[in-house]
Amino acid sequence: MAEQLTSLDMIPLVRRGLKSPATGDVPDAAIAQYIWLAECDLAEMYDFPVLRDSETVNTSAGTYDYELTEADILRFLDPANNVTSTIPMRRKDDYWDRKIGSLMTGEGPPFFFYEEGEGSNGRKQIRVRPTPDGIYELEIPFIKTPTMYDTDDAVASDLPQSHMLQVVERSCEVGLALQHERGEAEQQMKISGKTTLSARHALPGAAFYLRRLETFQHRMSRNRGRRARR
Repeated sequence: MAEQLTSLDMIPLVRRGLKSPATGDVPDAAIAQYIWLAECDLAEMYDFPVLRDSETVNTSAGTYDYELTEADILRFLDPANNVTSTIPMRRKDDYWDRKIGSLMTGEGPPFFFYEEGEGSNGRKQIRVRPTPDGIYELEIPFIKTPTMYDTDDAVASDLPQSHMLQVVERSCEVGLALQHERGEAEQQMKISGKTTLSARHALPGAAFYLRRLETFQHRMSRNRGRRARR
């Protein structure tokens, strides 16, 4: 069986795709971030079985918002399942709820759901429609966020090895985009007097990756702890 590419194998490949910048200019930790962001992008596009999981939610009468316990949910899948009533639950969006779902009055077996921000513990929560009239067992499927890399361990990707070329290519695109935005932000900072961070937030597309990078260290520490417990 062929040996799998690990995070430590991919870092020099991505560095080469970035025209081999010096480590001081783009450290390995930054390239590990690019790889993780690239894998998140691909996991948004493909339903990789290894990242697929589900969680059981038990409803209560009169409550329509439920925070899940899994902390690393990237996105929800369709359909879910109301096990109690054997009803496939179709996934909608908050726009649908504002236009149609909110017109549903009364309570009953839920058969629609969508993501509704974060709960009190900072994890993703869902809203179900109609508002449950009792206890129902809901099976909610989702795609988990790929494991974050650090630069200390050789960790195989959560994604299939058949997609590693896409991971490397996308990592280079992410890295080049962020480096370009960083350079543009520095120029904007000189002109406007803004901080680098606020200047980058003002650039098109920068905020998307910055939001994901804000939780980088937290997720890395949690994933490192998971590997240590295995």
